[in-house]
Amino acid sequence: MSVSGYQQFKVDMEHLMENLRDNYHIEIEEAAIVENVDNCIDERYSEINFLVNGGKLEIFMSGDGMNSETFWITLPKMAATTKESSSALGRYGWGMKICLWIANQVYIETKKGDFHGAQSWKMINGIPYWKKEQPKKILDSNFTYVAIELNDEYKAKITPELIVKTLQKFYPTVLRGAPVRNRYGEKRVLKMIVN
Repeated sequence: MSVSGYQQFKVDMEHLMENLRDNYHIEIEEAAIVENVDNCIDERYSEINFLVNGGKLEIFMSGDGMNSETFWITLPKMAATTKESSSALGRYGWGMKICLWIANQVYIETKKGDFHGAQSWKMINGIPYWKKEQPKKILDSNFTYVAIELNDEYKAKITPELIVKTLQKFYPTVLRGAPVRNRYGEKRVLKMIVN
Protein backbone atom coordinates (compact mmCIF):
# COMPACT_ATOMS: atom_id res chain seq x y z
CA MET A 1 0.00 0.00 0.00
CA SER A 2 1.28 3.49 -0.86
CA VAL A 3 0.26 6.78 0.78
CA SER A 4 1.30 9.99 -1.02
CA GLY A 5 4.49 8.47 -2.41
CA TYR A 6 5.27 6.56 0.79
CA GLN A 7 5.30 2.79 1.13
CA GLN A 8 5.00 0.66 4.26
CA PHE A 9 8.06 -0.61 6.04
CA LYS A 10 8.43 -4.37 5.89
CA VAL A 11 7.74 -4.79 9.58
CA ASP A 12 6.28 -7.12 12.15
CA MET A 13 3.49 -4.73 13.17
CA GLU A 14 2.68 -6.74 16.28
CA HIS A 15 6.12 -5.98 17.73
CA LEU A 16 6.90 -2.63 16.13
CA MET A 17 6.56 -0.33 19.14
CA GLU A 18 5.56 -2.99 21.65
CA ASN A 19 6.68 -1.95 25.11
CA LEU A 20 9.26 0.47 23.71
CA ARG A 21 9.45 2.49 26.91
CA ASP A 22 9.71 -0.71 28.98
CA ASN A 23 12.78 -1.87 27.07
CA TYR A 24 14.91 1.05 28.24
CA HIS A 25 16.10 1.79 31.75
CA ILE A 26 16.85 5.34 30.60
CA GLU A 27 14.63 8.13 29.31
CA ILE A 28 13.53 7.84 25.67
CA GLU A 29 15.19 11.15 24.80
CA GLU A 30 18.50 9.82 26.20
CA ALA A 31 18.01 6.57 24.28
CA ALA A 32 17.63 8.52 21.02
CA ILE A 33 21.08 10.03 21.55
CA VAL A 34 22.69 6.82 22.80
CA GLU A 35 21.35 4.68 19.96
CA ASN A 36 22.74 7.06 17.34
CA VAL A 37 26.15 7.27 19.07
CA ASP A 38 26.28 3.48 19.38
CA ASN A 39 25.49 3.10 15.67
CA CYS A 40 28.29 5.57 14.96
CA ILE A 41 30.74 3.62 17.15
CA ASP A 42 29.81 0.28 15.55
CA GLU A 43 30.84 1.49 12.09
CA ARG A 44 33.83 3.53 10.91
CA TYR A 45 32.59 7.07 11.56
CA SER A 46 35.21 9.49 12.89
CA GLU A 47 32.91 12.30 14.06
CA ILE A 48 29.32 12.79 15.19
CA ASN A 49 27.70 16.22 15.34
CA PHE A 50 24.40 17.02 17.06
CA LEU A 51 22.47 20.20 16.28
CA VAL A 52 19.13 21.13 17.84
CA ASN A 53 17.47 23.88 15.84
CA GLY A 54 13.84 24.98 15.52
CA GLY A 55 12.22 21.74 16.70
CA LYS A 56 14.61 19.57 14.70
CA LEU A 57 17.40 17.27 15.90
CA GLU A 58 20.10 16.94 13.25
CA ILE A 59 22.78 14.28 13.53
CA PHE A 60 25.71 14.33 11.11
CA MET A 61 28.17 11.43 11.16
CA SER A 62 31.27 11.76 8.98
CA GLY A 63 33.88 9.25 7.87
CA ASP A 64 31.61 6.38 6.85
CA GLY A 65 28.19 5.76 5.34
CA MET A 66 25.75 3.03 4.39
CA ASN A 67 26.04 1.04 1.20
CA SER A 68 23.12 0.72 -1.21
CA GLU A 69 21.95 -2.66 0.11
CA THR A 70 21.91 -1.51 3.74
CA PHE A 71 20.16 1.72 2.87
CA TRP A 72 17.47 0.44 0.49
CA ILE A 73 16.93 -3.13 1.74
CA THR A 74 17.88 -3.32 5.44
CA LEU A 75 16.41 -0.02 6.67
CA PRO A 76 12.89 -0.67 5.27
CA LYS A 77 12.88 -4.00 7.15
CA MET A 78 12.95 -2.17 10.46
CA ALA A 79 11.61 -4.41 13.22
CA ALA A 80 11.11 -7.30 10.84
CA THR A 81 12.49 -9.43 13.64
CA THR A 82 12.82 -8.89 17.36
CA LYS A 83 15.90 -9.92 19.27
CA GLU A 84 15.75 -10.44 22.98
CA SER A 85 18.81 -9.76 25.11
CA SER A 86 19.63 -8.53 28.58
CA SER A 87 20.27 -5.04 27.20
CA ALA A 88 17.91 -2.96 25.09
CA LEU A 89 20.80 -1.15 23.43
CA GLY A 90 22.14 -2.68 20.25
CA ARG A 91 19.05 -4.62 19.28
CA TYR A 92 18.41 -4.64 15.55
CA GLY A 93 16.01 -1.87 14.65
CA TRP A 94 15.65 -0.28 18.08
CA GLY A 95 17.49 2.91 17.14
CA MET A 96 15.16 3.38 14.19
CA LYS A 97 12.11 2.77 16.37
CA ILE A 98 13.33 5.40 18.84
CA CYS A 99 13.75 7.93 16.00
CA LEU A 100 10.19 7.30 14.85
CA TRP A 101 8.88 7.47 18.43
CA ILE A 102 10.18 11.03 18.95
CA ALA A 103 9.49 12.30 15.41
CA ASN A 104 6.85 13.68 13.13
CA GLN A 105 9.19 12.82 10.27
CA VAL A 106 12.73 11.48 9.86
CA TYR A 107 15.00 12.26 6.90
CA ILE A 108 18.11 10.13 6.31
CA GLU A 109 20.83 10.74 3.77
CA THR A 110 24.01 8.73 3.31
CA LYS A 111 27.03 8.56 1.03
CA LYS A 112 29.50 5.70 0.85
CA GLY A 113 31.88 5.61 -2.09
CA ASP A 114 29.87 6.00 -5.29
CA PHE A 115 26.51 5.43 -3.55
CA HIS A 116 24.49 8.46 -2.43
CA GLY A 117 20.87 8.09 -1.32
CA ALA A 118 18.17 9.69 0.81
CA GLN A 119 14.84 8.61 2.27
CA SER A 120 12.24 9.88 4.71
CA TRP A 121 10.11 8.05 7.26
CA LYS A 122 6.84 8.94 8.95
CA MET A 123 4.06 7.28 10.89
CA ILE A 124 0.69 7.36 9.12
CA ASN A 125 -2.25 6.11 11.20
CA GLY A 126 0.17 4.27 13.49
CA ILE A 127 1.95 2.51 10.61
CA PRO A 128 5.53 3.39 9.58
CA TYR A 129 6.06 4.44 5.97
CA TRP A 130 9.14 5.43 3.97
CA LYS A 131 9.92 6.92 0.59
CA LYS A 132 12.94 7.70 -1.55
CA GLU A 133 14.05 11.32 -1.53
CA GLN A 134 16.45 13.35 -3.64
CA PRO A 135 19.80 13.73 -1.78
CA LYS A 136 20.48 17.32 -0.71
CA LYS A 137 24.08 17.36 0.50
CA ILE A 138 26.97 17.77 -1.92
CA LEU A 139 30.01 16.31 -0.18
CA ASP A 140 32.92 14.24 -1.46
CA SER A 141 33.44 12.37 1.81
CA ASN A 142 31.39 9.48 3.24
CA PHE A 143 28.70 10.45 5.76
CA THR A 144 25.27 9.73 7.21
CA TYR A 145 22.91 12.57 8.06
CA VAL A 146 19.72 12.13 10.11
CA ALA A 147 17.23 15.00 10.53
CA ILE A 148 14.48 14.29 13.05
CA GLU A 149 11.53 16.68 13.02
CA LEU A 150 10.64 16.33 16.69
CA ASN A 151 7.04 15.75 17.73
CA ASP A 152 5.44 18.06 20.29
CA GLU A 153 6.31 15.85 23.28
CA TYR A 154 10.03 15.87 22.52
CA LYS A 155 10.56 19.41 21.19
CA ALA A 156 11.00 20.71 24.73
CA LYS A 157 12.85 17.64 26.01
CA ILE A 158 15.63 17.34 23.44
CA THR A 159 17.93 20.30 23.92
CA PRO A 160 21.68 20.86 23.48
CA GLU A 161 21.98 20.67 27.29
CA LEU A 162 20.27 17.26 27.36
CA ILE A 163 22.58 15.96 24.62
CA VAL A 164 25.70 17.18 26.48
CA LYS A 165 24.50 15.61 29.76
CA THR A 166 23.68 12.33 27.98
CA LEU A 167 27.11 12.18 26.33
CA GLN A 168 28.79 12.97 29.68
CA LYS A 169 26.72 10.28 31.41
CA PHE A 170 27.25 7.45 28.91
CA TYR A 171 30.51 8.32 27.10
CA PRO A 172 32.82 10.15 29.55
CA THR A 173 35.96 8.33 28.40
CA VAL A 174 35.14 8.88 24.72
CA LEU A 175 34.72 12.61 25.40
CA ARG A 176 38.19 12.57 26.98
CA GLY A 177 39.68 11.04 23.83
CA ALA A 178 39.71 7.32 24.63
CA PRO A 179 39.54 5.23 21.45
CA VAL A 180 36.40 3.26 20.61
CA ARG A 181 36.26 -0.16 18.92
CA ASN A 182 33.92 -0.78 16.00
CA ARG A 183 32.26 -4.06 15.07
CA TYR A 184 35.28 -4.93 12.88
CA GLY A 185 37.59 -4.74 15.89
CA GLU A 186 39.24 -1.51 14.70
CA LYS A 187 40.02 1.27 17.17
CA ARG A 188 39.84 5.01 16.55
CA VAL A 189 39.10 8.25 18.37
CA LEU A 190 35.53 9.46 17.86
CA LYS A 191 34.97 13.20 18.00
CA MET A 192 31.59 14.34 19.39
CA ILE A 193 30.26 17.87 18.88
CA VAL A 194 27.03 19.48 20.13
CA ASN A 195 25.61 22.63 18.45
